[in-house]
Amino acid sequence: MSSKLLKIGFIGGGKMAQAMAKGFISAGLAKGETMELGAETLFENVPVVEKSDIVIISVKPSIVPVALNDIKEAEIKADKLFLSIAMGVTIRQLEKLLLKNQE
Repeated sequence: MSSKLLKIGFIGGGKMAQAMAKGFISAGLAKGETMELGAETLFENVPVVEKSDIVIISVKPSIVPVALNDIKEAEIKADKLFLSIAMGVTIRQLEKLLLKNQE
């Protein structure tokens, strides 16, 4: 039986994101493939979402709306898992920011 390593993407590249990435790699939950920490560095959020199975939102709470704004217009597959470590940002707020036609 083979286990598939999931591709984990981070929106934000600060200390928390780096610590989590190092932890995932050292625990064998993810495999580093390129560049520092085995990560590919992107400066746009849509490709991060498109290339990842799991997307971790790791920006300051005040930056979440800005960081997720362009993702709202992208085609997000239903099988993507979004996790947030932005303190105080609710699931409902994330849904409004990520899903089209949300009030």
